[in-house]
Amino acid sequence: MTEYRPIAIPGMSDPIGIADQPSPMLQWVEIAAMVIDDQYQRPINHGGWRTVKSIAANFRWSCFTPVLLAPIEGGKFAVIDGQHRVHAALLCGIKSVPAMVVPIAATEQAMAFVQVNTARTAMSAFNLFKAGLAAGEEWAIKADKAVADAGCKLMRFHPSSKNKKAGEVYCVGLIRGLVTKGHDRAVTVTLSAIRAIDAGGPMAVALYSEFLLKPLMTAVADFAEMDADQLVAVLLRHRPFNVVDAAHRLAEVEHRPRGTAARDAFRTLIGSHLRAVAA
Repeated sequence: MTEYRPIAIPGMSDPIGIADQPSPMLQWVEIAAMVIDDQYQRPINHGGWRTVKSIAANFRWSCFTPVLLAPIEGGKFAVIDGQHRVHAALLCGIKSVPAMVVPIAATEQAMAFVQVNTARTAMSAFNLFKAGLAAGEEWAIKADKAVADAGCKLMRFHPSSKNKKAGEVYCVGLIRGLVTKGHDRAVTVTLSAIRAIDAGGPMAVALYSEFLLKPLMTAVADFAEMDADQLVAVLLRHRPFNVVDAAHRLAEVEHRPRGTAARDAFRTLIGSHLRAVAA
């Protein structure tokens, strides 16, 4: 059964007063009546047009929040927030969109633009994963399964380090990137091998950290024939943290990224093992 959380402000019973200001109006506004004030608005660059096309290609009213407008002379409306959305709506052939219209001066429009774009609550990888599962998004379902198939759990939140347990995987962004590229099996094989060499103790939790999993998983992704037993043999012969530490020291000497050096080190060890087995 779904559990709903009420709107409440525990411990904050005293209301916070707000400044005197005009009340907004919610209405449908024709896109043809909207304009962009380049004094404070960002131009739509190449990346911005990609965003516009992406919104249009996946347009849903359920995902379209009202745009923020301010009335100006000539019966027009300046777009304070939502220019990508209105361009996408126009690309879809939509003539008008829901808007919150606030009668404010030009200087306050710029201030509102800054506040709206800096005061947003950022969505963490955990928030996106949790929401993705609830929405049935393919990447989230694949990521959850790839980790679960190894007997581990892809976490929905990030606790303090003292509360982490072996088998809990917190590098959601890493797993998402791998399964999106079709490397579900590399995730499962790597975590299955880690579970096999996990002997408990103080270092067990560290085995599931991104520090180790990122270079190891990205290396395993290059070997379609690799299975968990073969990876276990590699990790038992070459202590994984020693491999990473040695690769980091080499990276400093060679002036290259430490992550790349660690990945390449695991690639070399895995490749050598597979060639020896095949010989």
